[in-house]
Amino acid sequence: MERIISEIAASGTRILMTTHNLGQARRIAEEIVFIDRGRIVEQTPVTTFFKLPRTAAAQDFLKEEMP
Repeated sequence: MERIISEIAASGTRILMTTHNLGQARRIAEEIVFIDRGRIVEQTPVTTFFKLPRTAAAQDFLKEEMP
């Protein structure tokens, strides 16, 4: 499935998908839109999100400490 998504994206089509699979997000995402309680709280390149999340909610999510 990831190969097909990557091929479609390489053809110029923008893809929007949701996942809780952090490994998959790291592998195929270019940008992360992080939603907490129904609101967008971060929108940033994937490398920035995983290295330096700006919000406490994103930091907790990455540590798997979601309430």
